Amino acid sequence: MKVNKQGFTLVELLLTLGVLAIGLVSIFSLLPGVSKFSRELRDDDDMQQFAEAVFASVAWQLQSGGDTSAVLPDAEKLELPTILGTQGLVISDQEQAWPDTGMVEAMVPVVYYRLQLQSNSVREVEVTLQLRPASRNQSRIFNRTIYPQVQAW
Repeated sequence: MKVNKQGFTLVELLLTLGVLAIGLVSIFSLLPGVSKFSRELRDDDDMQQFAEAVFASVAWQLQSGGDTSAVLPDAEKLELPTILGTQGLVISDQEQAWPDTGMVEAMVPVVYYRLQLQSNSVREVEVTLQLRPASRNQSRIFNRTIYPQVQAW
């Protein structure tokens, strides 16, 4: 008569637990790197959106001739003087925080920026925006040339 033994031996269980432990340790060692990579991607996305908003605001200011009081709320105004012609304008020589949290940067993700406008003709303005998220020491530079459309009417 044949005896049917079902189940696992102690050696099989120990080998399985050993392989599982090695796999879990390797997965858990990757988690800090994934967290840092995720934060960097979020910061890059925030910086890109902020740069696009600043470029759009500069273009709006230049095309509207500097008067946006009836259209834009105060939070969205850039308040640029007319910068058409050969000149340079530094909006912020030192790093400015956005949003201005009143020194409570730990509660809100902050982007530090420097904005500079340079114009060598009446048809184009070079906008240079240097951004640095609060989580990094390295800044990133965004450049765009804006061509204000001159309205004939």
